[in-house]
Amino acid sequence: MGTIMPDMRQDGATMTLDPQIAAFLAAAEAAGRPALHEHPSPADARAAFRELALARRGDGPAPGPECAVEGFNRDGLWARIYRPLNRSVHEGPMPLVVYFHGGGWVVGDLDTHDVQARAFVDLPAVVVSVEYRLAPDHPFPAAHEDAWDWIGWAVAGMGDWSHTDRLVLAGDSAGGLLAASAAQRWRDTAAERPDGPDLAAQCLIYPALDPSMDSPSHRANAEGYYLTGDMMRWFYDAYQPGEGFSPIELDDLAGLAPAVIATAGYDPLADDGLRYGARLREAGVSAANLHFDGLIHGFFGMGGASAAARSAVEGTVGALRGLLR
Repeated sequence: MGTIMPDMRQDGATMTLDPQIAAFLAAAEAAGRPALHEHPSPADARAAFRELALARRGDGPAPGPECAVEGFNRDGLWARIYRPLNRSVHEGPMPLVVYFHGGGWVVGDLDTHDVQARAFVDLPAVVVSVEYRLAPDHPFPAAHEDAWDWIGWAVAGMGDWSHTDRLVLAGDSAGGLLAASAAQRWRDTAAERPDGPDLAAQCLIYPALDPSMDSPSHRANAEGYYLTGDMMRWFYDAYQPGEGFSPIELDDLAGLAPAVIATAGYDPLADDGLRYGARLREAGVSAANLHFDGLIHGFFGMGGASAAARSAVEGTVGALRGLLR
């Protein structure tokens, strides 16, 4: 289980890589597969990532309760809606979680992040997991605009989806950045929605917030834990961030939605989430940093391969459940 860190990362603390995660990394290294950024094309990288995503799920059960699943296509992009089963309307309305998948804005899709989206059904909530256009064919701000467009679509359907009444934006890695950026845009455009729902929360899972990659965690974890510094730089170069990419650019974070931010000890992006949580709290925003020392980037999809990862997923969803209460 992770520790909630109210202020800053505790540099110098002893960490031990989870043995099941270490075994996964050793098997991946023995397989000799090229890193994503070493593939000849983005299409090849996407195929390799799909294979890896299936492997890192492990053999454990998919998280979350039973749910009904259906897909919608809008202009060539798909959304997948997960609805909890066996829940009475008399138990009250549920949140609606709009989920943005990770993959560096270059790889990833609804299938590679199926278990990640399903985890939030356990809130309980209706979950809408969405696609967006991928780089390098569609650089910044394409994914940002698609994410914002999906939120509008989801909000328009809230009253029809199992009595949802609270909006939550969530995502992992690149999707965590999209959720954070959309939460900022939601705050900045509030006057345009006088009768719209409030944004109840944002849940950012090891979000990629800072293209400068200038932090102790980027330096300490640049090699050896699957997501490398070179790979992360490749992602940023493909998406080509510009002004308005990340809320870390802002001087004023006051008024943003409450946040749960999950990070991993052996992740180059750890300090992105830890620093952002600290800045939110300094601005008076409720923000809980859940830091899981022994895990790596991608742990949210590794619950079937690692008991520690599964516990971290449950802890993250539990923290969001508590926030929504």
